[in-house]
Amino acid sequence: MKPNEVNLEAFSCFCKLHDCLNCPLIEIVQLDEYHSCFRAIRNAPVRAQDIVAKYFEDLTGE
Repeated sequence: MKPNEVNLEAFSCFCKLHDCLNCPLIEIVQLDEYHSCFRAIRNAPVRAQDIVAKYFEDLTGE
């Protein structure tokens, strides 16, 4: 999966596969004043897309 292919459905699936404490997005979530995943995705969409895309690439081997 390429970063520009990451959409809300991909984020949703990604979140279902992780618990919050071990989430690869934790570094950008911690930067958000409310520690909100949705706000972090909105505030740093490119970084979040990169993380999710890399995860799915590693998972599928593509």
